[in-house]
Amino acid sequence: MSEYMVQLVNVTKSFGEGLAVDNVSLDIRPGEFLTLLGPSGCGKTTTLRMIAGFEQPTGGDILLDGESVLGKPPYARNVNTVFQSYALFPHMTVFENIAFGLKMKGQKKETIVPRVNKAIELVDLSGKERAYPQELSGGQQQRVALARALVMEPRVLLLDEPLSALDLKLRKQMQLELKHLQRQLGITFVYVTHDQEEALTMSDRIAVMNAGVIEQIGTPREIYERPVSVFVATFIGDSNILEGTITGRTVSGTGIVVEDCPVFLSSLNGMVPGQKVYLSVRPEHMFLTASGCEGNGPCLPGRLLERIFAGSSVKSVVALNSGKQVTVSESGFPACCEIGDAVAVGWHPGKEVILSDAQSSDVPSPSSNAGYAGAGQCMDVGAGCRTADAGAYR
Repeated sequence: MSEYMVQLVNVTKSFGEGLAVDNVSLDIRPGEFLTLLGPSGCGKTTTLRMIAGFEQPTGGDILLDGESVLGKPPYARNVNTVFQSYALFPHMTVFENIAFGLKMKGQKKETIVPRVNKAIELVDLSGKERAYPQELSGGQQQRVALARALVMEPRVLLLDEPLSALDLKLRKQMQLELKHLQRQLGITFVYVTHDQEEALTMSDRIAVMNAGVIEQIGTPREIYERPVSVFVATFIGDSNILEGTITGRTVSGTGIVVEDCPVFLSSLNGMVPGQKVYLSVRPEHMFLTASGCEGNGPCLPGRLLERIFAGSSVKSVVALNSGKQVTVSESGFPACCEIGDAVAVGWHPGKEVILSDAQSSDVPSPSSNAGYAGAGQCMDVGAGCRTADAGAYR
């Protein structure tokens, strides 16, 4: 058995002059739940279809359990696909839909019946064996499609946005059920979605795709807390992207002007004066204060524009002095500040991620961000910023 269940090696796919997948390499471990995440047109579904055998790559190789499957049709690969539309036969019962693939493979009745009954029990559809698809809810139809794939005992299960047709409450329920089922069976899942929360909830690892390439791959926590590009930072959840320019280096750290406010960073190895960078700070890591920039930590002055009640949190929209708008998310209803008030936006040192130029592919890796954990504070009172010892957060 190979170390990897699925391997993509420099895979490309062109449709005419359009490049849908651009030199993608990816290793997926046995029993892993890996999600291909990205916006429409990023190449994620095309990648899934190439693994399934519905599309053939223009270049590169695809291996399943260490063996190349180039040129093999879908039925000759030990994979099964669950589609967005479910594709159930309306004239067949639940039992017949699930048994269909086994019948096509020439399995005998004494083999089919126990395997189908086991699959029905697995997806919690006992008692619905004789029902037709039109008599089932959307969630139940999704379970039939899942059971029909699982009954074939594939080594890899491919899922192309299977929950997108469900309402929000049912979708969240099915996310947990799918993850539990995957752990129970130990089958390798390759899942396609454009829903960031879905990917974060279900995945062991996420491959974030954009314009045919994988921008970043990692665990949900790595992707969320240490994005390597502006695209990943803004696509995965909400993020405030602050523009900055390196001004120079001292024994205490590196100077940087962030949204017209000079600050110190403890380390920015390899970056030079004049270089443009971006700071990514999640709204939940920011806070508001009406007392101005006093005390420790980064702080940028601005004015409160809006408050949005979001149930467990309140989102505040602040226009910084530079004109940049940022969002601050705090639990409860903040006591300070009314709309129109002058405020300051701060965050706890180390909660920012430093990104290189948004247009550059040469972005820092998550490990290279380790030296940025002590991001600094304002130095110029005249600019509305704090004066403090630049070395305090090293």
